[in-house]
Amino acid sequence: MEEAETTYRAVLKVAQRLFGEEDPMTLAVRSNLASVLQDRGELEEAETTYRAVLKVAQRLFGEEDPETLAVRSNLASVLQDRGELEEAETTYRAVLKIWQRVLSEEHPDTLAVRNNLASVLKARGESEEAEGHLRVVLKIRQRVLGEEHPDTLTTRHNLAAVLKGNGEWEEAETMYRAVLKARQRALGEEHPNTLTTRSNLATALKERGELEEAEGHLRAVLKIRQRVSGEEHPDTLAARNNLAAVLQDRGELEEAEAHLRAGLKICQRVLGEEHPNTLTTRYNLASALRDRGELEEAETTYRAVLKARQRVLGEEHPDTLDAREMFENVRSFKTAQLEHPELDRSPAESG
Repeated sequence: MEEAETTYRAVLKVAQRLFGEEDPMTLAVRSNLASVLQDRGELEEAETTYRAVLKVAQRLFGEEDPETLAVRSNLASVLQDRGELEEAETTYRAVLKIWQRVLSEEHPDTLAVRNNLASVLKARGESEEAEGHLRVVLKIRQRVLGEEHPDTLTTRHNLAAVLKGNGEWEEAETMYRAVLKARQRALGEEHPNTLTTRSNLATALKERGELEEAEGHLRAVLKIRQRVSGEEHPDTLAARNNLAAVLQDRGELEEAEAHLRAGLKICQRVLGEEHPNTLTTRYNLASALRDRGELEEAETTYRAVLKARQRVLGEEHPDTLDAREMFENVRSFKTAQLEHPELDRSPAESG
């Protein structure tokens, strides 16, 4: 990745000098550089680069040109990674509407955008609409491309994520195992897509109580992510967070807390205080503190997460409601403990 970035920067410099800023060749190189930056987790520069390319493409080629739409879709992907979900959704919807009219419902580009829109909808708590989009896309891709085509596997993986979010753990686990097996065979153990599926399988196993297998998967994923992508890459941070959650369920609270504090420190610096991943890590830290009986810090941390989620996601988002419930749970237990010191120090988990 680092070598690719260096190469694209050098080529871009040459293209700018020979052809100028607005030549299609220069725009293509700049767009490819943005893609590499996104893969490396350099999201702010990736967004800036895509926005610059999009502005030129809209003026030169028009709003409905395939090149313009491709850049716009890629920008939406970066916005999603940065936690700018509302703008990402708006952008994907606009691109999808054009593709459906200009191409067709079954064109690969239409399906790709619809798949990505579903991913954003899931992140925004619109799981029913997300599932509807994914089932349509999956049916078409299975028929047109086959069961093990990479695009089919991506859709199946994303549908499993929605099912997992809806609490349909058994179906999600079955789907993840099938996708993982196919990706290991086609892409190898260390491919980013393989690692993502393995990590998500582990979270489904966690919810089903298969903690030992889940921990094994997550330790392997984290080790590879740290070596290949580095400590500060968003995927590495997610792997650390997921491992901490399993360790917490297994009662390994000290190690879980250490992972969460380390991950939170990086998230705050790299992603910002209100990025969804930062808030998730902070929420999980609060839960670990609660389980360790550190109720004062747990309450403070839950309160901070709740306040940020209210502002970023809105009052009715499932994650906001969950943060409110856990904050009130800890606060109520603290009050009861003051009145009845003989109570156990750790409040019961919600739901």
